[in-house]
Amino acid sequence: MKTQFYFLFLYIFAFLVILASSEFIYKRIPISAEYTRKISHIISTLTSLTFVYAFQSHWFVLDLAAFSFLLLFIGKLNNAFRSIENVSRQTQGSYLLPIGIYISFAFSDILNNRLLFILPILILGISDTSAGMIGILYQKKERNISVLGGTPGKTFAGTFTFLTSSFIISFATIMAFGYNIPKVFVLTIYISLATTITELICPYGSDNLTIPTFASIILAYSI
Repeated sequence: MKTQFYFLFLYIFAFLVILASSEFIYKRIPISAEYTRKISHIISTLTSLTFVYAFQSHWFVLDLAAFSFLLLFIGKLNNAFRSIENVSRQTQGSYLLPIGIYISFAFSDILNNRLLFILPILILGISDTSAGMIGILYQKKERNISVLGGTPGKTFAGTFTFLTSSFIISFATIMAFGYNIPKVFVLTIYISLATTITELICPYGSDNLTIPTFASIILAYSI
């Protein structure tokens, strides 16, 4: 039990280091907050993958998620973390991220299957970041996608990047867990399409919550 608390404090410290480093880079280097936000996003999500080796219970991850949520939420209200919040668009993605990570980990822990956590977080970290970066590059060059009469600020290039990367990640990860080829293909199609649609239609950064949640649910009911 003591070891679990040590890990908890270690991850809290690591999270603060990531946040502080992002602020330092943003203040010292003339760089858009969109980029420091994406860097922090991918580092935080990929770091969280190690939770499966550090924590034996989702309750410790809940404590970490609650701390992160409160810090980021209060920070947003007070404009404290400009490296991740000083963007032109309206977003709540920063403080929704730890909730999405926790929910996915809880599914994995309760159902005793690491795939339910590892795959959704890989997609959230890599596919979502890649789509965001490509979307930034092409946002001024192409018209945004219209969904149900609204424009969620997503580009065709960004959405295609998300779909392609999530397909590759899903296929490789599910294969690595030893499932047979037909199962791999079915799950890959389910997950890549579902997460791409989720990323496309969820506004204001809410996909940081919905992508890992829906991906974990789909895996839980499909495996």
